[in-house]
Amino acid sequence: MQIVVEPMAQNYVATFFDADIGICGPTAEEAVDNVKALIVDIFEDLERDENENRLGPGPETQLKILREFIARRP
Repeated sequence: MQIVVEPMAQNYVATFFDADIGICGPTAEEAVDNVKALIVDIFEDLERDENENRLGPGPETQLKILREFIARRP
């Protein structure tokens, strides 16, 4: 999983471009930590919505991409 970190104003933005997920933080390290947590949250939300048959084309694609990088432990 490649996360790109870029300075922006007084913060840093960490982005996982493949799944179009990004978030900022006051340091590069915090931005990366924040994007990791956001990726997990979005993955869990998308899985729940998929189980409830509530995903549109965009979220379906995002979930497919995330599943390439994330797997639940048995």
